[in-house]
Amino acid sequence: PAPPRCRGLGRGVMRAGRRLLLFGCALVVSVVMAEDAVVEAEAKEEPKLISDEPLLAIMGKRFPLDLMGGELTVHGVPVFVQEKPNTGEGTAHTVWDGGVVLAKYLEHKYTAGLVDKTVLELGSGTGIVGVVASILGARRVYLTDLPYALPTLQDTIERNALSCKGHVAAVPLDWTAPDDRFDDVDIIVASDVVWVQELILPLVGVLEHLTAHRPDPPLVILSHQTRSTASDELFFGALRRNFEVTTVPADEHHPEFRDADAIGIYELRRRRGGSGSGSGGGGKAGKKKSKKAKKRQRAAAAAATMRRRR
Repeated sequence: PAPPRCRGLGRGVMRAGRRLLLFGCALVVSVVMAEDAVVEAEAKEEPKLISDEPLLAIMGKRFPLDLMGGELTVHGVPVFVQEKPNTGEGTAHTVWDGGVVLAKYLEHKYTAGLVDKTVLELGSGTGIVGVVASILGARRVYLTDLPYALPTLQDTIERNALSCKGHVAAVPLDWTAPDDRFDDVDIIVASDVVWVQELILPLVGVLEHLTAHRPDPPLVILSHQTRSTASDELFFGALRRNFEVTTVPADEHHPEFRDADAIGIYELRRRRGGSGSGSGGGGKAGKKKSKKAKKRQRAAAAAATMRRRR
């Protein structure tokens, strides 16, 4: 048998070993819990802007019209919209200057060009541009936006039902998950829908999807107000991959409802032999989205519901 002093030393070593083992286990558990907390925090974190460049402030409305008092007219026909500003629910309840400018541009330049056409409005909000297209003679109009905006769109449809020339429908459309319901569209319109960078690539993607694989692709007409030079570079750079982008000269805007220094109007025509639908390109490569593309779409979807505020 070992001497008493050796036996005592052995027991001390064993106790120290057990303590070290317990400390090591506790350290591992702490590290794992810390990593889980970081992952959970990142999952809950709101998507960040691609650029840290601040958005330019919009100093009030250039065209503060009484839209329930008939101050906006199309060839003498009043257009009625019930705005709900400052509700905290998003941007869909307000008519922005870009919508007024684009609506009056359609009256000024496209009255004959809209007759018997099918029109789709992206990011419709109150639906003012799409309803004006119907008053000007469009046969069918789709007002599209996220589900939270549909009651506002339906209200606008009902208020202008007697003036609309064709069928007008409020339809949900998520830019990150476009479908093939709109293969009959002749013209796509959108007003002032670019202001959050996370939504730029989904917007370009849905435009590419809606105009792909068509022998006569729809014409796209946009009004746009700059809020960030970085956003503009991303937006127009992505558009030019598959579209010819034409800036409408200021003297072709409506003579009364124009603000060309702040609000531009652009016409997009799909290039022949473009890279297919979606911002990921055509063919098999375009259909098989990378993990990064899927993450970008999820971030954009979150931005569409959480950050669609000015």
